[in-house]
Amino acid sequence: MDPNSLMPANAPSWLAEYKDLILVLAGGFCAAFGGFVSTWYRARRARSIKMREEIGRQQVEIYNKALRLTGGLGAILVQGTSTDVLNWMQRENAWVLDSEVLLPQEFVECWHSVKLNVRFVKRKEQAQQRMAEGEQKNKAIKEIVATDAFNRGLTKATEEAIRKECGLAPFIIHRPPKPKGR
Repeated sequence: MDPNSLMPANAPSWLAEYKDLILVLAGGFCAAFGGFVSTWYRARRARSIKMREEIGRQQVEIYNKALRLTGGLGAILVQGTSTDVLNWMQRENAWVLDSEVLLPQEFVECWHSVKLNVRFVKRKEQAQQRMAEGEQKNKAIKEIVATDAFNRGLTKATEEAIRKECGLAPFIIHRPPKPKGR
């Protein structure tokens, strides 16, 4: 084989005649194939970037509403009855279920836990109202109070989960200092 030739020494004569044409066609094919692969890869990457941008945009909207819901849930847990809380959560539950894919898992778990715990509290409240004064009624009231405090902690955890996902600092309520001597 000639070191300066791409053709073997025993190649057919017709191959030698069309060597230049074959090389041009092979080069053209490689260029076309490379262009196709390059375009396909860039399009695929652009779709992926666009999808991540859209998911990010939706997450910002969802996280914003989730923070508002957390604040509302915390307020109604403190100010409302268990019926008020359940009615409010039922109105907002469809949105939570629709947004579950983009919400942090901790938020979703805490939301559903609060809802189930409030149902438990409501049943306990109904049962303790029918009870006579005594040890069993006091135990039911303590369970209601403990579950209510636990629910407020879960609500705080939902807010912390959203703030962590967004990279926001914890929200702190500043209170005036207590006077000394009391």
